[in-house]
Amino acid sequence: DGDEHHDTKHGTDFYDHGSAFFDSSSSDATDRADGKRRMPRHQERQLNMDTFGAEGVQGNNRRGNRRYGGRPEPGDVARMRAGLEEQLAARDEATASMVAAAQDVGALHRQELCSMLPPLVLAPRAGDAVLDLCAAPGGKATQIAARMHNSGLLIANEIQHKRIPALVGNLERCGVVNYALTRAPGAMLARYFHNYFDRILLDAPCSGDGILCKNKKMLRYWSVADARHQAQQQKGLLRAAFHMLRPGGFLVYSTCSIEPQENEERIAALLRRCPGLVEIETRLFLPHRGEGDGGYYSLLCNPAKKES
Repeated sequence: DGDEHHDTKHGTDFYDHGSAFFDSSSSDATDRADGKRRMPRHQERQLNMDTFGAEGVQGNNRRGNRRYGGRPEPGDVARMRAGLEEQLAARDEATASMVAAAQDVGALHRQELCSMLPPLVLAPRAGDAVLDLCAAPGGKATQIAARMHNSGLLIANEIQHKRIPALVGNLERCGVVNYALTRAPGAMLARYFHNYFDRILLDAPCSGDGILCKNKKMLRYWSVADARHQAQQQKGLLRAAFHMLRPGGFLVYSTCSIEPQENEERIAALLRRCPGLVEIETRLFLPHRGEGDGGYYSLLCNPAKKES
């Protein structure tokens, strides 16, 4: 009958390797066609009732739904769902409080995925000389310092005076001690640090259309003309970064834009101007694909010159 078919399908296969969990001498235990023992029906039914009863759904032992310990009473599923949602909300609130406390004492710094990847791809090492050319508000700079184990030299440069307090605040809060703060245009820095840095991160100013999904107020300021203006700034910053990169060093260019004229076209123009550069890795983040904020990064290498 239907019950016998159900017991054979569900109660048996799960306990193929668990014959020690039930009494083989019980009169309710039967043999399968393949010779293996099956859990007695009353034990299987009790197991199901215990399992699903613990989740708030109490079975009524009526015939036809023994797999779940009987049919749930009206409202049981809704009560169980409400209870689970309440537990998840409490857990999320506790997690958020813990993360906020950890951030306040400098144990961590929260960032989006597309913001965390450029420092990871840059892969700074302990003892390196590293430049963060557009460092504010400091999230990537703190991540770089952590990868360097607070050793070597980290130059955190920011040209906009109003953004420096946030940069310094994040660096100090996270306990960074190997940094020096500068406020100079990229072209000026290139005069003093020619072929100096082992690693350079250029998180360039951009139109920011990759984060419109998070901050729709930016639609008031975004325009095609602004994107073109930002692209011209990015061109100059990339050239300055190349001049400060030593042979054998690595440069990561990143934006929070998804515009080709601010991303791929800028890298293509730099590669045409500096044929020795090699593009190793590139990635574009698109918000509609569920990758978080939109953005872009490209990893470039300045190969070491061969000795003649």
